[in-house]
Amino acid sequence: MALSTDEENKVREIIEAFTNGKRLSDLPDVSGDNPFKLLCEVLEDGESKKAALAAMLPYMEENCMYGIEYDVTVSSPDVTRIGNMSLHKSLPVHNRMKGCLLDDNGNVVEYLNPSDWTGQTRDGSRGQVMVELPM
Repeated sequence: MALSTDEENKVREIIEAFTNGKRLSDLPDVSGDNPFKLLCEVLEDGESKKAALAAMLPYMEENCMYGIEYDVTVSSPDVTRIGNMSLHKSLPVHNRMKGCLLDDNGNVVEYLNPSDWTGQTRDGSRGQVMVELPM
């Protein structure tokens, strides 16, 4: 089956786009820090579209963030939970933290038992005791 001229041109465009494509790690860092000027690619109903990053921030804050806030001007230890309340129950960030021993080069020597660290060497002879934080 032979391709028409238009079909051949489309195949050439696809090959050129594939050849010139870059991995995320090959892309340069953004030069600004103003989220109102930054654009990102999003998928909507399976279709790629562009969106202003600033337009996505309210969604991220409402659905993907949680934490606490406290008033530093008063001596009360009371805090207020903020963000997505269901994340305060599931603790997605906290549940990914792991105790570990690190060598002097920062390499993990051993992960500590998540339910009880007392049975493991924590005197510094096998590495520094640290908590690995998720990205």
